[in-house]
Amino acid sequence: MLFKTDALKGSRVLVTGGSGFIGTHLIRALRECGVREVVNIHRGNKAIDHMAGIVDVVCDLSLPESKERVRDLGDIDYVFNLAGFTDQRMPHPNPHELIRANVVTLSNLTQGLNWSAVKSAVHVGTAAEYGTQEVPFCEDMAVEPTNAYGWSKAAASMYAVMMTRGGFAQWRVVRQFTGYGPGHTAGFVYDVTRALKRGDDFVVNPASVTRDVIFVGDTVEGMLRAALAKDARGEIVNLCSGKEITIGEIATLIHQIVGTGTIRLVEREPRKGDFLRSVGDTKKMERVLGWRPSTSLEEGLRITIPTI
Repeated sequence: MLFKTDALKGSRVLVTGGSGFIGTHLIRALRECGVREVVNIHRGNKAIDHMAGIVDVVCDLSLPESKERVRDLGDIDYVFNLAGFTDQRMPHPNPHELIRANVVTLSNLTQGLNWSAVKSAVHVGTAAEYGTQEVPFCEDMAVEPTNAYGWSKAAASMYAVMMTRGGFAQWRVVRQFTGYGPGHTAGFVYDVTRALKRGDDFVVNPASVTRDVIFVGDTVEGMLRAALAKDARGEIVNLCSGKEITIGEIATLIHQIVGTGTIRLVEREPRKGDFLRSVGDTKKMERVLGWRPSTSLEEGLRITIPTI
């Protein structure tokens, strides 16, 4: 069920990366909240399915001239920045591209917006910024990413906080943990489900790796709540379930729901830089947003699996 609030009714909202997995769910939720208009900035590779009140703007925010394009949009009430690249290869063949996509885009967007009109802006970070530290991951930890993607996202988060606490912007940062849901055509849940539906044998290796998974509906609700929470301004807040589960357990649950194929759980020695454990601390999220995710893993999988 989509989160709805009258607080956004009649507003004009800018979404970057709105054609992606989370972005499409966010835009649907914004329309349900009665926003007047959603401006969806994307690079032209994928426009969102047509809906009333959606304005598609093709613009590469990594280019210097994009600042003027953003200014030409006029006054915006709320901003959600989901633009960027997700590529966790290590070593990365082109780290400059990650900086351009994840940091420069945010800087150009920030410089182009009329902040006197913006009520709130949400930048979406990632749990990869924490790296391989002791769990649970808390927002006041120093960042220690293990790959170029994590470092580029950490740099973007720090930029958003710096600009806001310096009085130049209205950003609040949400660090999303492992997401899944209808429409996601990548990731562990998608890969396991596709294999099992084909009747294949899926090998989970190493099965003891843990993740904190959050359903896309909860992610979107957390983003909307962050936009409206006064105490979130200039802060970083986890968007997580606070529950640690092995990927072997996730695969087994998917197998129970799908009912075909087989799961083989095996172990190997961890490699240097392996991201073995991930779970977020929910205390700040509960305090600042007054909320925590409500969709259980089984419930979320039963919604997601029929769509794959």
